[in-house]
Amino acid sequence: PALYNDPDFTNYVAETIKKADLDNVKGVEECEAQPPSEDFAFYAKTLPSTFIYSGAAPQDGKAYPHHHPKFKIDEKSMLVAAKAVGAVVLDYLNSK
Repeated sequence: PALYNDPDFTNYVAETIKKADLDNVKGVEECEAQPPSEDFAFYAKTLPSTFIYSGAAPQDGKAYPHHHPKFKIDEKSMLVAAKAVGAVVLDYLNSK
């Protein structure tokens, strides 16, 4: 299915990440609609969801798109993304 970001939940996620004031989170931006489908769309059919991108361009080379043979990421970005998602999960659980 096509991926659908729930607008209210997306706003909640963006605001929560902004308020978390995490090191190395340089900003939170809204992306234009993306045409491809994504496996995550199956979750989004069941629960209000949002799909986030994390900047991960390598510091020492050219950035190539996903699935390209030369694709690589700055692996430090994975920790930044994990902290951002963790902040949202903790805030969400503490609000229930």
